[in-house]
Amino acid sequence: MKLYMHDRRTPLLTRGHNGGFIEHYHYALEFFYMIHGEAEVRSEGNSYRLTDGGIYVAFPFVGHEYIVNTENESMVGIFYPSDMPEYSAFMMTHKPVRPVVDINTLSDGAGDVLFHLERVMNDGKKCDDTVRRCLLTAIFGEMSGVMDFVGRSKSGGGAERLVAYCMENYSDPDMSVEAAATALGFNRCYISKLLSSCFGTGFNEFVNSLRVDKARAMAAGEDTRIQDIAFGCGFRSQRSFNRVFREFTGMTPTEFRARWYGVDKCLIDRRRDE
Repeated sequence: MKLYMHDRRTPLLTRGHNGGFIEHYHYALEFFYMIHGEAEVRSEGNSYRLTDGGIYVAFPFVGHEYIVNTENESMVGIFYPSDMPEYSAFMMTHKPVRPVVDINTLSDGAGDVLFHLERVMNDGKKCDDTVRRCLLTAIFGEMSGVMDFVGRSKSGGGAERLVAYCMENYSDPDMSVEAAATALGFNRCYISKLLSSCFGTGFNEFVNSLRVDKARAMAAGEDTRIQDIAFGCGFRSQRSFNRVFREFTGMTPTEFRARWYGVDKCLIDRRRDE
């Protein structure tokens, strides 16, 4: 069974008939909202039946698969932790006890927020990032408010232990596959095979994906210098940080902040970092 780690920083939201998908992991928050129809979701040894109004919420690095055998109208959204800076640290260190909620248990209008979010992202015009973030944060706050959570285990299977270790130590510039192997009691080759088979990536790319998402969340703060963000996320130089950030996002950190706050903020950062 092949598992996938989709690690681009472009949010996705689709509405219509959504079919099944094999078990997969990724570095994103994902939700499956069954508007009309029926599906089965399997996650971490449990099975959940989604019917009209049911929403399955997958936190980052939680394996899940969809079994869909009927016509449906549904909505699938994939967003990254840094799309919601207020919640990013929490969703990287916790996961839901029961990851299914009913739209009818949320505040009146929650469904309308989801539909509006879908229109904002898919109406053919350039998506307003500020509006998207506000709508996404609002609906995630609604869903998390009716769920219970537990901390991620450091004593589970190999993949879960490795993810927990990386999330705890990625800001250390000396972090390496050798250090991870020693700390976890794993063979280096085992770590490489584990990341390749579970997430379709290598160790350095996996760690850099964590660093870049943390950097995006930090860049949402107006008073943090780009250089300080680079060092705070585990990069040894701003040059290497800029290169890796562009590889993952298609833009420099300054350009990202310009989209977040506007051109004036971009110019201020350039002057401060010169």
